[in-house]
Amino acid sequence: MTKKNNPKLSVINFIQRSAEDKNLPQLLQQILGIGDRNISNEKELDRHEMEVIKGEKDTNTTDKRSNHKIAVIKFMQQSADNEIMQKKLEKILGVGDGDISNENKLDQDEAEALKGKQGVKFIEFAHEQGFDFSLQDLIDVVEAFENYREGKISDLELFQILELSADNIHLIPSLKVQEVSYRGQHYLKIDGVSIPIYTTKERTKNNLKTDEDTFFG
Repeated sequence: MTKKNNPKLSVINFIQRSAEDKNLPQLLQQILGIGDRNISNEKELDRHEMEVIKGEKDTNTTDKRSNHKIAVIKFMQQSADNEIMQKKLEKILGVGDGDISNENKLDQDEAEALKGKQGVKFIEFAHEQGFDFSLQDLIDVVEAFENYREGKISDLELFQILELSADNIHLIPSLKVQEVSYRGQHYLKIDGVSIPIYTTKERTKNNLKTDEDTFFG
């Protein structure tokens, strides 16, 4: 009599392989999009990885990516005037003073650490605090801050790269933005480009999630 395979046992065996198979972690990163790629036991399987596996979290939609970049910025801002967090970040990054709250506070050594191996530890710390973003999201934000500070990109380009909107543009106080009105329509004006601002009612009517849906198409 043929012995039937136990599906649950097969799942357990596959999960445990993530700690042993050198190629499996990279595949898991591509599939899950988050986490440290080690799901070998209940301690290694974090909440964010669990949500993706159970189908409760979608990691592939454009609007989610935008939210993730905003999450990076908001988490970095937590380091402003927070000595406890600054000391934690000093330890994680191994360089700097732990204050990475904006593009001017983020120095070159800290930026390089965040884009390198220490970035993974930074993300793990962020996940512990309830912030969800990937290493690529972190790198995109850090590089945008570097290029903006060095004058390599304009206010409008920073706005585009970070996928900002009227809802969250206040997160980057250094952006030179005007709010103007013309014939009853409100706009954000950046580098001479006018970006319409819609009310919640207008967004619902036009099926717009955020202001950048109109600007970015």
